[in-house]
Amino acid sequence: MLTDSINSTESSASAGLSPRRVLTILLAALVALAIPASLAFQLRVAVENGFSDFQGFYDAATIIDSGDGARLYDLSLYDQPRLKNILKVPGIIVRHYYIHAPFEAIFFLPLARLPFVTAAWVWWTFSLLCAFLTLFVLLPFIASIKERIELGLVSVTFFIPTISTLFQGQDTIVTLLLFAICYRSLVRGRYTLAGCALAVAMYKPPLALPMILLLAIVSKERWKLVTGFLGTFSFLVCVAILKLGWACVAGYPSLLSRFSTYEEGHYHLADMPNVRGLATLALQHLLSERVIFVVVAVLSMAVLVLSVWAVKKIKNRPEAHPLVFSLFVAASVLVGYQEYAYDLALLYLPVLLTWDSLYQKDQNSRDRGLLTISTMLLLFGSFLSLAAAPLYACVIVFFFAVLARQLHGLACATLVSDRPIEATD
Repeated sequence: MLTDSINSTESSASAGLSPRRVLTILLAALVALAIPASLAFQLRVAVENGFSDFQGFYDAATIIDSGDGARLYDLSLYDQPRLKNILKVPGIIVRHYYIHAPFEAIFFLPLARLPFVTAAWVWWTFSLLCAFLTLFVLLPFIASIKERIELGLVSVTFFIPTISTLFQGQDTIVTLLLFAICYRSLVRGRYTLAGCALAVAMYKPPLALPMILLLAIVSKERWKLVTGFLGTFSFLVCVAILKLGWACVAGYPSLLSRFSTYEEGHYHLADMPNVRGLATLALQHLLSERVIFVVVAVLSMAVLVLSVWAVKKIKNRPEAHPLVFSLFVAASVLVGYQEYAYDLALLYLPVLLTWDSLYQKDQNSRDRGLLTISTMLLLFGSFLSLAAAPLYACVIVFFFAVLARQLHGLACATLVSDRPIEATD
């Protein structure tokens, strides 16, 4: 099964690559780079003028670097004319309030020392590298992609949410890499490291929290996971307190609660590609906001319960099974309380892992058919994340349902746990 495929792939790879194969890989790499590069050229004016969410990260880091970190969540700071000095074209002011976790702003401090335009392109390049690094982090565990690395290279920038994240200047590609590190760590038995990776991803709590919860419930090594998670998260909070002050860090939840009431601050609920977005779109003219909140909470809990129920028959380290991890990622995206199209870059992981599972041919024809359809819709339908986010949310629900059904009926006598673990904590 998976072990045999990986071993056979490694042995065939060791035989060397033909010149034609090397040329194919190089061409695929050029195409993978050409797609974001061409879009970058077309959108360069918008990026350099601050029309991306990166400006919010840059402003936050600038505030901290100027010694005013204690006022990081004082939204009036972002209205000052100083933004004219940051933007390349004077007179254009685009507001991107920083409402992310306190410790994340500290990560951007090195970029605050650079001019805005330079910093924007450094971040763009770093994010693109993280996207490709995600592929190579997973490569030892996805035999089909390893045999056809050119397909993997092209798929990185073909997946629309990845491109969306890149040009929104958002941070979800880094989250994607952290989740990939988490999966790699789980397969290799490094549970503490897996928990640490998810703790760093806590700048996206709507995605990281459901994931660590699901993994901790189904894993027999839950204490290692939780220890790594809580230890790393506590360290990050302490660093934020030392740099920004206790009042600033403690005031972060208050900021989130009042942000929607602050002038241009608002959440586009009906555009969220998740349970909350679907429920809001369907019920906003029928029920009050409070009732919709209850409906969303119930539906989100149902998704989490269904995720655990679907894998209860799997005895051998279910958290390290590619389809289980894919299911949990899809569940985390669906129940994420605050997310947009760029956050769907995280779904690149299920696309890779489920595609490789199809390559193993260990399902019956009907299961393979449904899984193939749902995976293809997730990949090729990703343009809907920009054009019709609620419709793409339905695609995610379908993918989740197919995985849950298949895993519930799966009798796994041999899983990735049979693969020799290289190292443990």
